[in-house]
Amino acid sequence: MRKTLALFMALSLVVVAGCRDDDDPTPGSDSTVPKDDGGGPPADLGPVETTTISEIKTKVVAAGKAVEIKGVIITAVDTFGDYSNHAFVQDPAGGKNSGLFLFGAKYDGGQLSDLKPGDVVDVAGVVSHFTPKETPFNEGKVVVQLEKSIITKKSTGAEPTPT
Repeated sequence: MRKTLALFMALSLVVVAGCRDDDDPTPGSDSTVPKDDGGGPPADLGPVETTTISEIKTKVVAAGKAVEIKGVIITAVDTFGDYSNHAFVQDPAGGKNSGLFLFGAKYDGGQLSDLKPGDVVDVAGVVSHFTPKETPFNEGKVVVQLEKSIITKKSTGAEPTPT
């Protein structure tokens, strides 16, 4: 039951985020980074600050700031429909404020769909505070996420168990 609820919540967030008016990235855009890029934070992000998911989620790190988080775990990759370039990551320790949505993510090692739950990755991107269009279900909600994310796979691990 917990897995079903967690999956439902994750997919709901993807649907809400996919409905936003954002031209970057475009639907169906390629979710890869050229392999000769070398990985790591892209140059167009400018200087990046190494931080944690918890600091991003609790708004210690301001929106618009370029950041890098290291050693996090892929928990889901959106491979459905036109907006299939999104992923979710989690701090390996788990706990409150340990998960993060990656909007428009790109994988520097191939297709985003090549990543699997449990893979250990580093992520660079820009912190964003997205407010979905208001409905009775999300009144006043803000989705704290990373945009322009570049994912670098470090290792393959076991799929995390929901707690």
